[in-house]
Amino acid sequence: MERGYIVVKIDNASAIKSKHIKHYLTVDFISGAFLIIIGAGAIVSSANLELGQLARPGPAIFIWLNSVLLAAIGAALCVFSTFTEPVYLAQWPVRGILFVTAGILSFSLMLHPLGMLATCFLSFIISGLATAKSRPPELLVSGAVMALLCAGTFALGLDLPIPLFPTIF
Repeated sequence: MERGYIVVKIDNASAIKSKHIKHYLTVDFISGAFLIIIGAGAIVSSANLELGQLARPGPAIFIWLNSVLLAAIGAALCVFSTFTEPVYLAQWPVRGILFVTAGILSFSLMLHPLGMLATCFLSFIISGLATAKSRPPELLVSGAVMALLCAGTFALGLDLPIPLFPTIF
């Protein structure tokens, strides 16, 4: 394991000898498969919403159309990956994936209890740790600026019913 990466080496001496199996470890094919999974997940998660009719579309129509489009793009990417020169997946930036995912999840879990300012600040800090190049002073200043911009835009400018300050007190 190299600094924040899981290294997967694929060459002639690897355990994967079959060209058929090796083909499915290309960047394009794996990316297309992820797009299909995300599109299918969005369709399933919006199953309880009403599609509506063509004249009066329901709340699920936008989600459904975008999800089908995303899955179709993923399928096309998987198909076209068989006709192009393969680029194999060499390294996965595990640190980046984990911290950005943690930042998104923390935002969704902390928004109502902590309010917009604290949540944006903390989520930005968590997501900023995705790279080894981040420095604490820069993260703190940029996190504060982003929190103020988000609060000004969404809570004050658009007048969304999101609390600015913690509601747990």
